Amino acid sequence: MVLGQKALIAPVLILLTLLGDTLTYTLLNRIETDIDDLLLPYTVDLSLYTQIDNPDLQDHIQRVGQLFYQHDGV
Repeated sequence: MVLGQKALIAPVLILLTLLGDTLTYTLLNRIETDIDDLLLPYTVDLSLYTQIDNPDLQDHIQRVGQLFYQHDGV
């Protein structure tokens, strides 16, 4: 590292796809705002699984996606 220059650090990207019958864009936006308000040093990209129209991406999510959180009940 050279003094006087900033080290470039690539941002960490977290991709989260939400699955559920009652999820809406309104809820997605609220979750996105709440995550943004945490001022985390990460970039979080949220999507609704039902709104993904790319079958290859849906297949990829099914094959290699990891369950991050599951809410059972109301």
